[in-house]
Amino acid sequence: MRPPTARRRRLAILAVVLGLAVPAAASAHPLGNFTVNHYAALRVGDARIDLDVVVDVAEIPAFQERIRIDADGDGNVSAGEADAARDDECRELLPSLELRVDGARVVPELAAAGLSFPAGAGGVPTMRTVCQLEAVLGKPLPEGAAITFADTSAPERIGWREIVVIGDGRAIGGVDGSAAPTPEDVSRRLTAYPESLLQQPLDVRAVAFSVGGEGPVAAPFVAPDASPLGGAAPATPDPA
Repeated sequence: MRPPTARRRRLAILAVVLGLAVPAAASAHPLGNFTVNHYAALRVGDARIDLDVVVDVAEIPAFQERIRIDADGDGNVSAGEADAARDDECRELLPSLELRVDGARVVPELAAAGLSFPAGAGGVPTMRTVCQLEAVLGKPLPEGAAITFADTSAPERIGWREIVVIGDGRAIGGVDGSAAPTPEDVSRRLTAYPESLLQQPLDVRAVAFSVGGEGPVAAPFVAPDASPLGGAAPATPDPA
């Protein structure tokens, strides 16, 4: 990796100054501009498990990430640079997502990815990574199958952590986690954090549950902020 340019050093210093200068109450990110926030939804079907994984990085850590993604060092992340980085961001996250069926590790495949930079406090962008993963199983899940999932990424970072479990044609039972995960999407995929939970954000890092018999079929879902591998990512303007 090449050493940072003088421009990059100045921008990094500027990010720290902005982080110190913007009071917490004025921060565009509701949980604070140093947070890294995680969301994972597991959609359990008869012979597959799909995952919708989102990481919402607040202003200061996002600035550090943008320096890394800015391949030409011009101080901006172009649409091309973001498109080139979106798959890598998800692949780097994959080893930290531990999915097991009856104790056996299942490694999902990356199907779609997205990387964008929503505007944050003081004109400093945040960073949003979306990873659509799929684990196609060799045979239908037996009734009573035990499934566990854990997101072990960035354990030292403070922020929101949410896990949602959804049955798609299969009943879900015995859900157990550090904060009682439910099928309800509390934060709307990290786009609308409930005010009542900002002081005590969700901190669900792992979940365990069992698969029952036939259950209701879930509504179709396609992430609006992820694109299939090999396809062009949606054009998103760089707010910086």
